[in-house]
Amino acid sequence: MPHCRLRRPGINIRCMRTLADALDDFIDHYVKSVQPLLEPFDAEWRSPCEIGEQEHRDGKTVIAWRPVRRNNIHVLDRLEAAFEVSLHPDLKTWWGRWFSGHFEALAPDGPLTLLQLWNAADGDRMVENQIGHVMAQRRARAPLSFFFACTEDESDLQLTVDNQTGQVLLEPPGRKPLRALAPDLATFIDELVPRSATPLSQPQEGVLGRGP
Repeated sequence: MPHCRLRRPGINIRCMRTLADALDDFIDHYVKSVQPLLEPFDAEWRSPCEIGEQEHRDGKTVIAWRPVRRNNIHVLDRLEAAFEVSLHPDLKTWWGRWFSGHFEALAPDGPLTLLQLWNAADGDRMVENQIGHVMAQRRARAPLSFFFACTEDESDLQLTVDNQTGQVLLEPPGRKPLRALAPDLATFIDELVPRSATPLSQPQEGVLGRGP
């Protein structure tokens, strides 16, 4: 976990910066920097993030959205039960703290997409996809990790959190990690810069694709 320093006259207080701090700060900066936040409207894949009514822009039906704070510490319970393992606390914070569209960001090594949950059903789909990810890892005898982001469309590389160490890893699906990108998720998020999403073309997809 990264450290920060609070400076006062004659006092130097060392504190711990949590992933919740880093994620909340990034989202606040993102919402202020990237406007408007719009998604193609899908009547069968609604979200608590949606604001107001759908509207028509450039021949598409879209809806405004904003991240919605929540605190679901049980979002990964089924995943823990499936593998009889305790998940790293950063994973529970990442997937349980917000409902949101995905975030486009620029890391020191290039652009990426931070995956988020659009609604509760998206959480169920995410867990199923994580299970598939772990099964592929086991066949490759790779260390246990869970994804939270992906790279550009033309690449199949994933960004994962090592469940034992909390390191952020760059992984090809079903293979061992290529390298570590950061010692922990909070440090990694603090290095990101928000960037505008690509032009609207597809409805907001869940981690496993569109809703029913």
